[in-house]
Amino acid sequence: MHVARSGGETSLKLVQGGYGGLRGWIEQVERMGELKRVSGAHWDTEMGAITHMLTEHSHGTAPALLFDDVPGFPKGYRTLYGHFSSVKRVALTLGLPLERQAESQRDALYGREVAVQRAIAFRKSGHVVE
Repeated sequence: MHVARSGGETSLKLVQGGYGGLRGWIEQVERMGELKRVSGAHWDTEMGAITHMLTEHSHGTAPALLFDDVPGFPKGYRTLYGHFSSVKRVALTLGLPLERQAESQRDALYGREVAVQRAIAFRKSGHVVE
């Protein structure tokens, strides 16, 4: 769990995912060494090509790419590519331990899925079953 301060609130609250939103997720991925920043790439001709070149033969090791200073867009408009291209980043997003192997992550996720399905089976009403 990660303690995060939300908006204008003065109290702290626990954030389930461990990263407290997209900005926190990006910071965590950068600390993990799995984020590359790219400045000045064109949105129509370069972003997709760069992402494709890095992920095509990466076998789950390609970094997430944060494109900034995109020509034709105001400063501060950024785009994130490849955010789910590694097992570690998927684990971070889902709140699973980061040190597990891919098969172990799949098993842990499947266990959560089964638990959710069981919980849904016991519900008689609500958004989940409507």
